[in-house]
Amino acid sequence: MDRAWTVVDTDVSPEQALVYLDGKLIGTADDFDGFPDYLYLRPPGRYVLEFRLGGWESATITVDAAENRFVPVNLKLVRTRGEARAAWYQQPPGLPVGRFFEKEPTAAKGSQSAPLSSQGRPDPSLRPDMGGGAGAQPAATAVLILVVQPDTAAVYVDGQFVGTAAELARLERGLAVSAGHHVVEVLAPGFAARTVTVEVEDGARQQVVVELDPLPGEGTRQNRTEVLYFMETEKREGGGQASTLANHSTLAYLKEVLLLSHRKGQSEMT
Repeated sequence: MDRAWTVVDTDVSPEQALVYLDGKLIGTADDFDGFPDYLYLRPPGRYVLEFRLGGWESATITVDAAENRFVPVNLKLVRTRGEARAAWYQQPPGLPVGRFFEKEPTAAKGSQSAPLSSQGRPDPSLRPDMGGGAGAQPAATAVLILVVQPDTAAVYVDGQFVGTAAELARLERGLAVSAGHHVVEVLAPGFAARTVTVEVEDGARQQVVVELDPLPGEGTRQNRTEVLYFMETEKREGGGQASTLANHSTLAYLKEVLLLSHRKGQSEMT
């Protein structure tokens, strides 16, 4: 694997923003956000990335390419007042023009970026979630779109808490996962728990719809209040993203209370 690259992840909103490298149009932000791949810059050299879209203010960053470097670009373009938004389908054809670029000397400007038609894939350890190294996690090369009801339900993927239904609904790009088999578990006090298994292919975006059925009776109201109190407390104290809102001890307690609530509701039905 070749490590002589700088890997750029263009996590830009709107994802339809046009990407210009050293003044040349090379694609959209969506083309280089990791699904299906990134932007690769050969060092040494200083590259200028510009993001443009009608109806939004442009943004420009400079990347100093170096070996074994990963550059996450997290930008949210600012709307321009009074200017119409560009339609999503109004994109130039033939994008992206390439993924691998290097500097080539020119008489006029000293050097310009130029696409490389065929290159070996860079070492995946350049980005932690792309794998590489002992104990590394599988690469996140697929996406789950989780549509869950009720909004307060706690959602687990492969035993890990990833957020509430409401929080996951706000993820514009969905939840990044590795390709293959996954177990989605949904729990909410006052509702029957559900477990769904999914098989997602490499590079695919798969929607998973889970709607919990309410349990009869009123015996779970106290548990519901207690669980929601813990979840809201962790949000205020944690300050992290949806997938890291709660610590492990609280999550274990939360899951235990939800399962007890589910079992109590089942016993009331029999």
